Amino acid sequence: MKKYSDKRHRIMSTNPRYEENWTPLFAPLVFFLPCFYSYGIRIDDDELLFGYGFRKPWGFTSKKVDLKDLDSIVTGTASWKDNLSKFGGWGIRYDLFHNIGNNGDSDSQSSGWAYNASNGPYVDISLKDGSAFRFASRDAARVEAVLIEGSSKSN
Repeated sequence: MKKYSDKRHRIMSTNPRYEENWTPLFAPLVFFLPCFYSYGIRIDDDELLFGYGFRKPWGFTSKKVDLKDLDSIVTGTASWKDNLSKFGGWGIRYDLFHNIGNNGDSDSQSSGWAYNASNGPYVDISLKDGSAFRFASRDAARVEAVLIEGSSKSN
């Protein structure tokens, strides 16, 4: 197997620090879009990957973040009312009202993308460049712990 030094060609490690993959409840509604059939999170030594794909996060329906770029991590729980009123529903949504990572701070200026696969636990991350993301997780506390540990090792 040939190893590439160029980051664009690097394959994620085969032993992730954390990984979860599951099928969102709305998947049967989008049977014509297989890119939304599965949702997942994968954390390696230096990268976080989350989003949708056919079997795991992949392509334009997912997001890859270097752990060294993380600025803050916030966890919480969202009800169906929160997801509907703040983001307009489920799936990949743009945050027009600055709800991501603000902890109730109405003066927060960071907006970003929400990967809402379900109601319940979520993780908000803010990056050093000012962008922010929210993604659902079955175990947000564990994801937060792994991200904190990984980002401290990456810096």
